[in-house]
Amino acid sequence: MTNPTPTDSPPARPEARLTTRAGDRFENPATRETGRILTGAGDTSGRYMQSETRVRPGGAVPVVHRHPELTERFEVLEGELTVRLDGTTRTLQAGEQVTIPPGAAHHYANTSDQDVVFRFDAWPAARFEAVVLTMFCLGMEGRTDDKGAPSPLQMAVILDEFDEVLQVVGPPRWLQRLLIPVLARLGRARGLRATYPHHREIYDGWQTDARAADLAEVGS
Repeated sequence: MTNPTPTDSPPARPEARLTTRAGDRFENPATRETGRILTGAGDTSGRYMQSETRVRPGGAVPVVHRHPELTERFEVLEGELTVRLDGTTRTLQAGEQVTIPPGAAHHYANTSDQDVVFRFDAWPAARFEAVVLTMFCLGMEGRTDDKGAPSPLQMAVILDEFDEVLQVVGPPRWLQRLLIPVLARLGRARGLRATYPHHREIYDGWQTDARAADLAEVGS
């Protein structure tokens, strides 16, 4: 079976959540990532998104994970990106790319001493985007560890809500199926959520800061 393409992806089910559009900016100090949206899920009814992401040295996605119903593609534009895919690690140079099919365990990191810039595609995108924005906003709030991972209870709430989008690799799935719902109930009882309405303010702040930086660059 071949992987779907962005145009093959069905429309995502409606989501009353924060969504991105072309030109939007984002950042996560914990994972050392910044970037801009080239095509947002809000531009494609949730079918597809594309971003250009910069990762500073030492930056990485927090954990090895998989996306059961999602395809991703990374194309390096500058620098080097170290990608682990189903137990095999390779370093992508500028001009190289890799596609992550649904269900494949993967991880990426910048293990070099210079920034890496890559173009990132994902489809379908709406619920995936919701997960990423929650994780990035939690990083901005200081509600993650220094690698960008939230607390176990917060992570359980996210994983419980978005199981078809994001799964961590280890512990075994049978154990996760037992533990995650229990931990998620505890987390929700403490007021934790998979998405937070107030994250709109953080997201809008990224756009305001980006516009100010653009104006300063033009005026310099």
